[in-house]
Amino acid sequence: MNYEDSREKKKKVLIIFLVIILFVICASGVVYLVWNWYNNYMAKNIYDGLSQQYVSQAEPEDLTPELADNPIDFVSLKKVNSDIYAWIKVPGTVIDYPVLQNEQDDYYLRRSIYGKYLLAGCIFTNDCNAKDFSDPVTCVYGHNMRDDTMFYMLHNFEDKEFFDKNEFFYIYTPGHKYTYRIVSALKYDNRRITTVYDFTQESEIISYQYSILNPKFELFNSREDITLDAESKIVTLSTCFANQPAYRYLVNGVLISDELTN
Repeated sequence: MNYEDSREKKKKVLIIFLVIILFVICASGVVYLVWNWYNNYMAKNIYDGLSQQYVSQAEPEDLTPELADNPIDFVSLKKVNSDIYAWIKVPGTVIDYPVLQNEQDDYYLRRSIYGKYLLAGCIFTNDCNAKDFSDPVTCVYGHNMRDDTMFYMLHNFEDKEFFDKNEFFYIYTPGHKYTYRIVSALKYDNRRITTVYDFTQESEIISYQYSILNPKFELFNSREDITLDAESKIVTLSTCFANQPAYRYLVNGVLISDELTN
């Protein structure tokens, strides 16, 4: 075999090798897209079905004046999963989901309400928070899913006009309807808030409140008429930024009403 033949053979081998590599890359991309689509499809099916099955769509009738309406069928939900203890609704978004808590923190990070693997996970709190939302700060976590589900739409609050028009969110538990006024929405670092701050100390409560009203980053909206103190009950809704693992996006609400429900 002369030099030219050898060179030509090496060139063909290289081309075949590159074609194989390209095929593997393309195949991997297709597999990833299909896998991602399947997880999004499963998440939509699960959570769309939950809203239809366990949230009453009917207008309340003949309620006792002292009691607010509670549209959530917690009795049936508890039979599905005893870790379900609350339900959150954020008007202006698709956020209309059960809230879960397990003794193992982050248990529902990649699990559905049925305990099976699900990329979208659940909306959840950690075990350090009380289930009656009596803590100075309760952190509620959810994924930033690109199909607009889970806590993706929290990022809508980055827009000042949207922030101004959407002032409240609601959390239901058996017997209670909690109304929160959204006081701020901002970019934050990725530290676990309930670990970094000791909320048994008044100074730590005030420090956290200051941090969510006086942020380090420009991505920030807040109400002008805000007064918080050590007695304020704050719920922080937390999600991530796409391709920015060092940061989180927080929407913070202060409790303004705790109504007993039917």
